[in-house]
Amino acid sequence: MRDQVQALTQSLGFDFFMYGRRLPVPSEQGGGLYLLGTYPGAWLSRYAEQRFDLVDPIVRDGPSRSHPILWSEALFKTEAERNFYEEARSYGVAVGVEAPCVPGLASLGVARGEGGEPGADGMWAMPWLFTTAGFMHSALESILAPTDREPPVLSRRERQCLELAARGLRDLQIADALRIADRTVLLHLGNAKRKLGAQNRAQMIARAILVGLIRP
Repeated sequence: MRDQVQALTQSLGFDFFMYGRRLPVPSEQGGGLYLLGTYPGAWLSRYAEQRFDLVDPIVRDGPSRSHPILWSEALFKTEAERNFYEEARSYGVAVGVEAPCVPGLASLGVARGEGGEPGADGMWAMPWLFTTAGFMHSALESILAPTDREPPVLSRRERQCLELAARGLRDLQIADALRIADRTVLLHLGNAKRKLGAQNRAQMIARAILVGLIRP
């Protein structure tokens, strides 16, 4: 999975990816993170050594965030944040995009060294990033807590809406493609999300792929 996500990361114009998930640990240890990705090893060691998770605004503000962050120099406001950013740049991590898998719990980021602002690349890459973020989170969940439960049964319309959502289509585009009302699309996707036990659109798509209901 690591190699596949790295190949996708590079196809989107970025150099590295990192999946991060908060872990439940005793509070006196100050929290914990599970990390999987391709950020430079030296930078990850430095990050852990200096406890940059206490300074990094992406990690620090994660619990209150449900939207993606396009990050570059402008994101880092305080002196401590700017010093952190300068160190990141020195290790080849300068611009990127962070998308939540499950708000407050897990996220997926892609980054690169110098080479312009992430805005344009980040916006067109967002559907792929959200889907990949959800896929990684669900895949790791299935590894850590395997289950023998049968996949849920979806109606024909629920499956059709889900397949089009997996291609990156928005609700109005799905409605046009299927010639149904956009409210009907919301209903079908809501039913599919509930049946799959997903918390958001990306996780719904990822779980549907994992259990074989749709193809990636």
